[in-house]
Amino acid sequence: MSRMIVLRKVSISKMVQAQVQSYIMEKNKVPTMENLITDGYLIKDTGCPNGTKNVQIDSEGKVTAVPTT
Repeated sequence: MSRMIVLRKVSISKMVQAQVQSYIMEKNKVPTMENLITDGYLIKDTGCPNGTKNVQIDSEGKVTAVPTT
């Protein structure tokens, strides 16, 4: 089961990364998670299914999974 969670987390990060790249190509700027949600690129703030990690976008548009605080 833990393997399934890890695979989902990786898939979520990759999906968000694809949406970030799409946003950058269309709007010529790096989005925040709020931008992606507001502009319809994502339905909700996407994090790890078990709630231990969140997806974060850095200033260059790189997406990573970070521990929740």
